[in-house]
Amino acid sequence: VEFNLEYFVKDSRTFVTGQPGVMEVIFGGGGGGASRASSASPEFAAECHVAATRVATLMAALREFPVIRYQAAKAPDGSVAVGGAAALVAAKVHRAMLTLHAKPGSVLPNSPSCDLLILDRSVDPLAPIVHEWTYEAMVHDLLPVTPLGLYRYTIETGTGLQKKEAVLGENDPMWVELRHLHIAAVLNSLAEKARQFSTTNKSSRLTNEASTGTIKKVVESLPRFMEQQAKLSVHTCIAAEINELLQRRGLSDIGRTEEEVIFGDATSKDIITLLNAFKMRNADMTQAEKLRLLLLYAASHPNKFDDAERARWTKATGLSSGDLATVTNLECLGVQVNKKASAFTSTFRTTKSKRPTVHERNTEYDLARFMPTVNALAKAVDEGSLSKEEYPALGGNGMPASGASAGA
Repeated sequence: VEFNLEYFVKDSRTFVTGQPGVMEVIFGGGGGGASRASSASPEFAAECHVAATRVATLMAALREFPVIRYQAAKAPDGSVAVGGAAALVAAKVHRAMLTLHAKPGSVLPNSPSCDLLILDRSVDPLAPIVHEWTYEAMVHDLLPVTPLGLYRYTIETGTGLQKKEAVLGENDPMWVELRHLHIAAVLNSLAEKARQFSTTNKSSRLTNEASTGTIKKVVESLPRFMEQQAKLSVHTCIAAEINELLQRRGLSDIGRTEEEVIFGDATSKDIITLLNAFKMRNADMTQAEKLRLLLLYAASHPNKFDDAERARWTKATGLSSGDLATVTNLECLGVQVNKKASAFTSTFRTTKSKRPTVHERNTEYDLARFMPTVNALAKAVDEGSLSKEEYPALGGNGMPASGASAGA
């Protein structure tokens, strides 16, 4: 059996197309991925072709024949427009799947077997900026883990400090179990695992009266116990390092303000109050955290920035003009960052622009209210309630594939 593995597998549920410069190519011309200047360029078409080829390759490898839904481009006034990266990729994937399906000896099913949802980053500018509080996200956000998952750490032993290495991946069952859990649940789980391990370890200790059979069982179980202890030690060290960083950098306070800003419960004054609180306790917020807060504010509060406002934020945060340009660049994703000019004067005015829709999850944990838009869209695909105007269909009848789950 031959497989054309053009895609790159990150874990058992994730693959990437391996296009590090694609964001600049797709959105560099502005307009939320639908800019005429960028979409007409050879680079735009080439990147869309690569993405489509690799997505189609994945579908073929999984022996899936998808119904494709894609994000329609938006005009500056918010109406549905023609073109856009998602539409072009969707069309190319659809043609590739039809070609593969028509080949003699094709192993693809005769009818749609799954749903494929194709989006671009403009669908949710907030998600990659906001702090995510799951274990895997915090590990990659806060710790020096390599792209391949290599984590280096130090433990204290009876002979002194000892350097260790661990690979966080599919071969680590504890990582697979914990990676998508909220950090609070991870800390509780690790504490319970440590208690259980301690109890089991005590019950396996040998006594002078131990039989040959008992000794044999204990010896046979030693490798398993040692492996469990090693994995538990790794994740206990990781959790401890994350917890220390949360406390030292005041990330819980930052995360709480992020949520309030995103959901419209906080204003620019609340951000200034948080910055002043950090200064008062001599724990100045990092420039990266300040920039993330400002990006979230701009993305969730349209039409707030002009030259005077940028100067005010530069003074309040100490961010550079380059950092403020990054905020303005959100307009490339379709975010209305700048104040609109009045039709009758040369002055700028604050408009009553509609705030973006932000989805909220029901959770028992603090700092976990924000839910990425893709979650809500995938659920709508599965329920058959996704707008056919905003997310047109290619293949099938536009309804969810029978018995299939939505893929994005």
